[in-house]
Amino acid sequence: MESNHNCGIVGSILVSTERELQFSCKRFPNLLLFIFRRLEHFDLIRNSKTLCYHTMQDWDHKEIKEVDYLIGTFQFIRSDVIKKIGIYDDKIFYSPEDFDFCLSVWKKRWGVKYLFSHSSLF
Repeated sequence: MESNHNCGIVGSILVSTERELQFSCKRFPNLLLFIFRRLEHFDLIRNSKTLCYHTMQDWDHKEIKEVDYLIGTFQFIRSDVIKKIGIYDDKIFYSPEDFDFCLSVWKKRWGVKYLFSHSSLF
C-alpha cells in the first residue's frame, strides 16, 4: 500500500484448516446473482457459472489482483479511506456491509486489491 497510493483496501488470501482456498474476493452482484444465492442449495445452481463468476473461481488466486470487493474477514484499510468515508455502516448487518464499504472506496477512486502471499499454505 505504501508503493500504490491509489489502493484503498487490501485483503489477504484465506485458507481453511484443511488447506482449502476460501473465496474471499468477489465481483459485484447483479439481480440474477441475488436469485441464485437464494436457490444455491440446488446442485445445478450451486455449481453454476453465475455463482462461480461471482466468487471469482475462474482464476487460481495466486497473484495480486484488483477485485470488486473483499469479504471483511481480513483487510488492511488505508487511514485516508477511513477519514474520508468512515468505517463500516453499523446499520447493515452481516454480509452486505463489506460490499457497501468497498463500493464506497471505488466511488472515491481508490482501488481494492486481493493479495496472495507466497508463504501461504494454499
